[in-house]
Amino acid sequence: DLEGGDASPLERAILRERLDEFLAALQRLRPSDRQVVVWRVELGFTTAEIARRLGKTEGAAAMTVSRALARLAAEMGTKARPR
Repeated sequence: DLEGGDASPLERAILRERLDEFLAALQRLRPSDRQVVVWRVELGFTTAEIARRLGKTEGAAAMTVSRALARLAAEMGTKARPR
């Protein structure tokens, strides 16, 4: 008896946990990396928009975004591994 489109309590719990992990990892980034990730992931800015905001070329902005996202991924990965 699955309702169309509604997430189950388990799915909502998993999504909430993943969101919490994302937000915690985001907070561990440097402020400049955090800002770029928010612009790209949360606000959906294009590379051109980010380049204008940073005063960089599109290529340099793309590299900045790529590196910030890689740092975010690494932070999220460290959460899953025991220390």
